[in-house]
Amino acid sequence: MLKTQRQRMQRSNRSSSKTALPTGRPHPASLACATHHSHVLPAWTRLDLGLRYDTKIASTQTTWALGVDNVFNKSYFKESPYQFSHVYLFPGAPRTLRLSVQIAL
Repeated sequence: MLKTQRQRMQRSNRSSSKTALPTGRPHPASLACATHHSHVLPAWTRLDLGLRYDTKIASTQTTWALGVDNVFNKSYFKESPYQFSHVYLFPGAPRTLRLSVQIAL
């Protein structure tokens, strides 16, 4: 019986297809964008989603990944650094789609 269980485990380990669903939800607090806190950027929330699929193709480990950043295409300011007596506002990126394939050689 132990041998049969071991053989089943070895067979199941040969199947190397795996999927994952990475997600993210950045939510920074509001930011003061002037030296005297006279202007404040509101807090924002962005939703990022992804899908990853690991498999073997012709005995080669392969990973497929698809990701969408800023799913709802919200407008926001990422940061507001103060440099050289000026405040700089950096807008966040719009909805971004990423597709990648990674092949182990």
